[in-house]
Amino acid sequence: MAAPDGRPGAGELIRRSNVETVTVCVSEELEDASATCEMLAPAFVAPAGSAVVVDLSAVTYLTMEAVVPLMVLARRCFDLGQSLCVVASASAHAKLMQLGLTEVLGAQRRCGS
Repeated sequence: MAAPDGRPGAGELIRRSNVETVTVCVSEELEDASATCEMLAPAFVAPAGSAVVVDLSAVTYLTMEAVVPLMVLARRCFDLGQSLCVVASASAHAKLMQLGLTEVLGAQRRCGS
């Protein structure tokens, strides 16, 4: 089900061109690893060969601890042949840049943020 702003809902499965895309939208502050794992749960069970999109465009606060599950997800995606794209708010993108992870996570700054 789509979010009120028209973005895909958390864990929504989208099929385009025979490729499944799992989109996880996070709209909260990401302060710790366990909460981040819980929010990313649909991405962790995405079928092999699918595309995974993690939408952090509404995230205003991202701690280093919360980045760890993103790295675990990136490794899982690599191992399963999944593509991973992280769409980040300006503040989340800045944190990922500081940590040198924008390329590893395929992080893109959302236009207008």
